[in-house]
Amino acid sequence: MSKVWICKRGLVAAAALAVIGAVAGTTQAANSRADAERVVQQALDDVARDFAAGGHGRGGMAGERLSTHFDFEYFSRLVLRNRWAELTPRDREEFMAEMRRILVDTYSQRLVRYQNEKFSVVPAADSGNDQPIVRVLVKIAGGAHDGARIDFVMRAVGERWLAIDVVMEGVGVMQLYREQVDSFLADHEGSFAALLARLKEIAALSQSSRL
Repeated sequence: MSKVWICKRGLVAAAALAVIGAVAGTTQAANSRADAERVVQQALDDVARDFAAGGHGRGGMAGERLSTHFDFEYFSRLVLRNRWAELTPRDREEFMAEMRRILVDTYSQRLVRYQNEKFSVVPAADSGNDQPIVRVLVKIAGGAHDGARIDFVMRAVGERWLAIDVVMEGVGVMQLYREQVDSFLADHEGSFAALLARLKEIAALSQSSRL
């Protein structure tokens, strides 16, 4: 297992995950795909303004948005699947905490590599349909990833849209983490303690690289 759980697709998803931190923080009635699209586009515009302002802390700022607004519990449930039910409340909290640290630190570092990309929502034909979970299509223009597609997976929770995944080229961040967790547990006799220790090690390595 690699020290940082991320593949080349994650380089583009880094910017996307930081954006959805801002997305989920917008309070609008979570009624339809069209609502989710409007929230995503607003967040994209906000992040663009942050980048235009410059500064060395822009990656960390976007990472904190992710930390505050990404649905880590739902994400963790999807990653662990049936194993989630077997964990104690304390184990669940520790798992979510380490996943949060890894995601935020990794994407905060990688986000600052992005320049000249423009992210734009492509409205769906069925925008009026009420759905609890929707994919919002975003196209990238300019930069090294011109023409790339990203799907933001958004979940309606009350009056908020919470981000639960980002999908690029048919592969989601959640799926990548799930595969690596499954592989690790298969190699370590299903030991959750070993998995948690490895997550803490990865998180510590990621944080130390920022110092």
